[in-house]
Amino acid sequence: MSPLEILKKKKNVSMFKTSIPCPGPPRFKCDLVVSMRPMPPNLLNKAVQITSEYALAHGGPVHSGPPGDIGISDEQWSSPPWGDKVTVNEGEVPTFWACGVTSSLSVTTSNDIPSVVTHAPGCMFVTDIVEQEGKEAVSSLSFVKMREE
Repeated sequence: MSPLEILKKKKNVSMFKTSIPCPGPPRFKCDLVVSMRPMPPNLLNKAVQITSEYALAHGGPVHSGPPGDIGISDEQWSSPPWGDKVTVNEGEVPTFWACGVTSSLSVTTSNDIPSVVTHAPGCMFVTDIVEQEGKEAVSSLSFVKMREE
């Protein structure tokens, strides 16, 4: 299966809760949620190179290899909590990227947020802001500057 076969089949990627703790304030404490795409080994380095350029999106993979290495249970693997079950064929490597579902999971740990706007799994927010403009905008935010001081 090619990495884009999921789109041809009109399926969503599989998404899993890991045992990787997310950094950040305790009020939003949760473990990282990842999406998985099966990758042919010969395309893995290219996928890492391309996606690593987009750190404001999902960035490069957080793991490639056995799902158990990042705390994905056999139960989750056989029936993903989010998305569709995607088959990893012989010769493919399960490859995992940070997933926006993490933000949805993190707000469930906080009891004092009256409302939140997020995305639906597999339905990303699309904008006309190019990556460099996004990096510049984020770096100019006052809370980022305060954190650095």
